[in-house]
Amino acid sequence: MSKNKQVTDVYETLFSVYVEDLQGACIAQELPEDYNRRVQEFVVSSELPLGEIFLEFLGRNPNEKGLVYLLDGRYKGFGYCNKRVSSEKKKREAIVFKAENRDVRRILRRYFKLNPV
Repeated sequence: MSKNKQVTDVYETLFSVYVEDLQGACIAQELPEDYNRRVQEFVVSSELPLGEIFLEFLGRNPNEKGLVYLLDGRYKGFGYCNKRVSSEKKKREAIVFKAENRDVRRILRRYFKLNPV
């Protein structure tokens, strides 16, 4: 590696620390344990709850409710059913299965941040 490349890499790292982008783990200003704890906290805060979850919302009319279905931390789909339905089997039958994507995950993370389980 050229000396110029080394200086540039060090400069970029130090600049990020200087502008407080980083806390300094890369140049030993932060203990690895502290860094790892922060990363783990971020990962946990980014995950959706595990288990089988039906989120219930207002339906398209007064006699129904909207459902969002999650299974083991993954979005599975949404649907609508009669507002009196309480059976998980019946709710599951009402679900239209859809692929998860970045936007869906972002919306769900925000929902759970505002409405902790």
